[in-house]
This record gives sequence, C-alpha cells and structure tokens, in this order.
Amino acid sequence: SGTEGAGDFSSIAKLLVIADQAFPGCWHDIGRFHRADGTFTGIYANILTPVELPHTHIWRTTDLFLDLWVPSGGKMTVLDEDQLEEALERRWVSERTASRARQEADRLTQAYQEGEWPPAIVEEWTREKALTRAKAPAEPE
Repeated sequence: SGTEGAGDFSSIAKLLVIADQAFPGCWHDIGRFHRADGTFTGIYANILTPVELPHTHIWRTTDLFLDLWVPSGGKMTVLDEDQLEEALERRWVSERTASRARQEADRLTQAYQEGEWPPAIVEEWTREKALTRAKAPAEPE
C-alpha cells in the first residue's frame, strides 16, 4: 500500500498516535504518525474538501480518497488513486471535484520535490505536543 513502516492500520487506534492538523481553506490535512512506542514513522496527508468549522468543537469535510504518504527518511507516494477512480465511476464525486483532488495532490507533490512541503509547523506539532493537547480540558464554547 506504500505505507510500510507506518504501523498496523488495522489497529490504528491502538498502535499509532496521530497529531492531525487541519489547515482551514486547504484541500488537505496533515498527520504525523508514530508507533505506540513513540517512534515517528512518517507524514500522511488526506486530500479533502476545505474544512468547515461551524462551531468550536465541530468540523466538516469530505475525504476525496487520494492520500500522500512520506515515510520517515523516505520519498512521497500518492495513494488510493484507484479509490478516486471508483468514486468517479460510482458518481460519489463529480469530475470537477476529482480534478481538484488531483490538482491538490500534484501541487503538494511538486512542493515536496522543491523542499517546500510539508510546512514547518508539521515538524513543530510533535507527538508530545499532541498528547498534551489531547489531555487538556475542553475549552468552553
């Protein structure tokens, strides 16, 4: 699947800690993946519609099937192109939306090749920071 070293996706909740950072207005989000022992395994990006934040603790988006995987010390791979094709065939997404998903994957791939992606904040969003944030009490709405 191109995600070797990421961990066991069948038991992702048990084996991985994900610091997922959505960027409002962007057609992707970014997650840092770690094994349960804290070992960083890579960066995973979902291509999706821009996140809508209608309330403080609610967000909405639509996954557009394409994903990007950058293993620690490795090269970027675009994943799940077959799933996007199936979604098109089944009319789960429009041609226009599928085209926009591909454009985003291409844009991020180019930026990665030029050393401009992922953004610096992804490196700053460490496992420890994510765990601390997850344990923090919820902010009142």
